[in-house]
Amino acid sequence: MQPDTHIVVFDGICNLCSSLVDFITARDPGKVFTFVPMQTSRGQQLLDAHGVSIDQVDTFLLIRGGSGEALLRSDAAIAIAARLRRPWNLLTVLRFVPRPIRDRVYSFVASNRYRWFGKRATCKLPG
Repeated sequence: MQPDTHIVVFDGICNLCSSLVDFITARDPGKVFTFVPMQTSRGQQLLDAHGVSIDQVDTFLLIRGGSGEALLRSDAAIAIAARLRRPWNLLTVLRFVPRPIRDRVYSFVASNRYRWFGKRATCKLPG
């Protein structure tokens, strides 16, 4: 993996998650993010390699290029925001909110995302 390339493993049947892939892609000036649905064999390999169960679809996984560091939940969201165009990169200020609080809000949205935003019948393939 290139040092400045990051992989986002996301829930490809979630409408919210798929919309966020489109949102990130449109605001990624360096084109540093690539996306892999967790429902694919590659997505499952990446989840397994970083100790995340496919049953944990209440999160997504960000794998940072170079270091191979894996981030989940609000840490991953903030790290992605940091690479986006203004004003979205200003969301990094949220890192000053304690992680348990950030992750509680993240988990609340994640656990309701299918109810609020729906599901796709088929997995979204980025591009």
